[in-house]
Amino acid sequence: MSGSQILDDRLLSSHVADNLEMMFSVSYDAEQLCKTLVSMLQSSSDLHLVARSVILRGWHVTLDSKRSAWVNLGVVAALFTTLLWTSIVEPFQICDADDWLASHRETAKEVLTVLLYIGIAFGLVAVVLVVQQLVHSIQYVHSADDFLWFVMLNRDLLTDTCAVLCLVCTGACVPTAAVVTLKEPEVSICFFSTSACFVCVFLLWLRSLCCSIFHHAGMTSKSREVLIKLVKTVYSNTSLSDSSAHGHRSSTMAVYL
Repeated sequence: MSGSQILDDRLLSSHVADNLEMMFSVSYDAEQLCKTLVSMLQSSSDLHLVARSVILRGWHVTLDSKRSAWVNLGVVAALFTTLLWTSIVEPFQICDADDWLASHRETAKEVLTVLLYIGIAFGLVAVVLVVQQLVHSIQYVHSADDFLWFVMLNRDLLTDTCAVLCLVCTGACVPTAAVVTLKEPEVSICFFSTSACFVCVFLLWLRSLCCSIFHHAGMTSKSREVLIKLVKTVYSNTSLSDSSAHGHRSSTMAVYL
C-alpha cells in the first residue's frame, strides 16, 4: 500500500472526515460547497491555507483564529496610529546646532511630517478594515458556506498591507526624527543604530515571509491532491447517505398512505 493511500485512509477515518461530513450535511448547497473547497485548494493564493484549515480543523476553529488575528492586528495598528498622531499634535522642534546636518534639518522635518501623515492614514485604514471584518463576520457568518463566501469576499491582503506600511512609516520616523531634533554626536549614534536595527528587523520579517511562502508551496504540492480527493469522497458519501435516507422516508410515507 502506497504512502498516499495510507494517508487517504487515515484522513477518512479521522475527525477530518467528520468535519467535512458535518459541513456537507448542514450546507445550504452541498455541491456548491464542495466545488468551492476544491477551487480554493487548487488556488495558489492564501485561500488554499484557509481551505486546509477548514478541512483539518473545522470552520468554527478557523473563524475563531481569524478573529483573534484581526483583533491583534487592529490593536497594533491602533497603538501605532495613536503614537503617530501624538507626534503630529506635539511637533518636533528643529535643533539649531551648526553642524554638517544644519542645512538638511528643514528637509528632514518635511519628510518626517509626510511619514507621520502617511503612517496615520494606513493605520486608520487597517483599523477600519479590522472592525468591518469583525462586525460583518458576526452578522453574516453562520455556516461553512457563509464563512467561505466571506473569506473570498474579504481578503486579508489589503488589511495586512496597510498595517505593514503603517509600521514601516513608524520605523522610518525614528531616524528621521533624530536628524531633526538631535545634534552631533547624538544624531549619528541614534540615526545609524536605529536605521540598522529597523533594516535588520525588516529583513528578518521578509525572510520569514519568504520561507513560509516556499514551505506552504511545498506542502501544497504534496497534499493538494489528497485533500481534494478527500473532499470529493466525503461529499459523494454524504450525497449517497442523503439519497438513501430520502428514499427510505419516501417508502415509509408510501406505506402509511
